[in-house]
Amino acid sequence: LRVGLLLSIMVHGALFWHPAAHAMSPEEARHLLHRTGFGVSATQWQAIIDREYEAAIDWLVDQAGRSAAAPPPEWVNDTPLWTVVQKGWTTEQRRELRIEKRARIAELRGWWINQMLTTATPLQERMTLFWSNHFATQYSKIYAPMLMYRQHALLRKHAIGHFDRMLHDVLRDPAMLLYLDNDKNNVNSVNENLARELMELFTLGEGHYTERDVKEAARCLTGWGVVRETGEFRITAKRHDGHTKTVLGSKGNYDGDDLARLLLEQASTAKRVVRKLWLEFISLEPDEAVIERWAKQFRDNDYAVDTLLKTMLKSPQFRSDGIRGALIKSPVELYAGLMRPALDGLTIEQMSEQVGELRAGKRLPRLLEHAGQNLFDPP
Repeated sequence: LRVGLLLSIMVHGALFWHPAAHAMSPEEARHLLHRTGFGVSATQWQAIIDREYEAAIDWLVDQAGRSAAAPPPEWVNDTPLWTVVQKGWTTEQRRELRIEKRARIAELRGWWINQMLTTATPLQERMTLFWSNHFATQYSKIYAPMLMYRQHALLRKHAIGHFDRMLHDVLRDPAMLLYLDNDKNNVNSVNENLARELMELFTLGEGHYTERDVKEAARCLTGWGVVRETGEFRITAKRHDGHTKTVLGSKGNYDGDDLARLLLEQASTAKRVVRKLWLEFISLEPDEAVIERWAKQFRDNDYAVDTLLKTMLKSPQFRSDGIRGALIKSPVELYAGLMRPALDGLTIEQMSEQVGELRAGKRLPRLLEHAGQNLFDPP
């Protein structure tokens, strides 16, 4: 009852608003905090309510970090616990490996949930979640908790940085290479999975490439794989196709980095990313003329995500009364948004004490799985 009352008061803004000259209205502040974070906490409210609107946007974006506030699980720097079962292992050894992996991915899910609930920069978590959806990778296929953490750290690093650099790094990410079978992609047996997803989902979008482009792009990525013993990226020269390829009308002896550059030069790549961010932050009805204008600015500005976010959040489209309360929350947004305001100001340790047996880092991931959004394992 106390939590419900607190949430109700906060939603209406009555406790925390002290009018100041040119400050944003409570309605604008509430809309901004809901769209860029998880719920409306007293701390976040006090941080922005007396600011001018554009200054509040600059503050929200600029303060977002590039790394997690709390340290990750201790095992993330261990020798990778993900390789195939070794020859001669007993049934008991195989079972123990499965149990250890399940425990580690569960711990990783709990760690990320706790970041969402306790971070001082929720926009960082929202953007990390956004890119995890864009570059979706299934733990249940690669079965490697440490590699999932490495990919998460990569996306977090670039979440409010530069999309072009993130794309180059994703193509070298072991979790992605394994998930889309590029470790099997070689000059004598070309695998198109990564090339197809790269064009269809990560960059251009359907209708902006041909089947021939996919085949040629896959040749660019031959030999890009993973060292099984360490989980590190490697390029195996003898597996790479070193001949001329033709991608999107351009010819050259291209590799994966060249392929990323070619895709980033296409106007449709910037449009696709901007459109997805529109759907995430503004509405389900994109304005294609505005998206085209923002996409050009995005590409001309070296794919700077922070600059794009500021443009979007300051725009009349985002500030329109008609879009408030009009987006459906994902399970993660819903649960974290319900819990975060009630836990405002607590550290992870304090939160665990307050919540007791319902510790968020252990219970909430299971609730999310039942709700259909299992972190690190999209359907």
